[in-house]
Amino acid sequence: MLLLVPFVLLIVGLRTLTEKYGVKLTISYYLGIAIGPLIADLFAVVSPIERRKMRRAGVSTFSLAPDVKAWAGYFPNPLRVLDRQQTMWTMVTAAVSSATFVFSPIAMTVILGELVGARIKHSYERLTTVIAVRNGVTEATFIAEVIIPLMAFGLPLSPIAAGPAAALFNAPPRFSADAATGHINNLHTLMSGWEFLGYGLLSVFLAALIPACDELRPIRLHRSLRVD
Repeated sequence: MLLLVPFVLLIVGLRTLTEKYGVKLTISYYLGIAIGPLIADLFAVVSPIERRKMRRAGVSTFSLAPDVKAWAGYFPNPLRVLDRQQTMWTMVTAAVSSATFVFSPIAMTVILGELVGARIKHSYERLTTVIAVRNGVTEATFIAEVIIPLMAFGLPLSPIAAGPAAALFNAPPRFSADAATGHINNLHTLMSGWEFLGYGLLSVFLAALIPACDELRPIRLHRSLRVD
């Protein structure tokens, strides 16, 4: 957490510097997530204490176990690959993360994954369950952070809505959303609830159909399981 202080100071300093030349520096959520660890490592290299921690006596060795295919066919069915406990945890955490759509999807993925992992003692079961839960939470949170603010409020109230999905809320001159005046003219006002449901189901169908129409996708998924 302390590394956030120099990172914020660097961003504020760059923003103040660019304003002198008529350019306002803006750092989005995702850009901050991407460059944050890099900036933290650069500050850590300057510190003698952190440099000593980074020293290694030898080359790290990693051992990969051979992959075992636990399903039939090319596409794994989650309901068959996961057991009942893993399916239950994935559904519960996905529902909880969808309700907390105003929070960071990455934070919810990490927090809920760790909470579930702490309740499982067996190492392999804990690993596979945490992976399943984090994947479910990620998918549910990303979708909920777009659909819920768009349908219920019409305002970008989540990190995803304010970032990658901002054009669905405010894209002048077609879409506009002003929280101060309350004037909203986007998909929230142009579509009804049944239209959201219909087009949402249609998008799910198309998303499942496109990979199925890709003749090379099953081969790529099947061959990617093999590590030489």
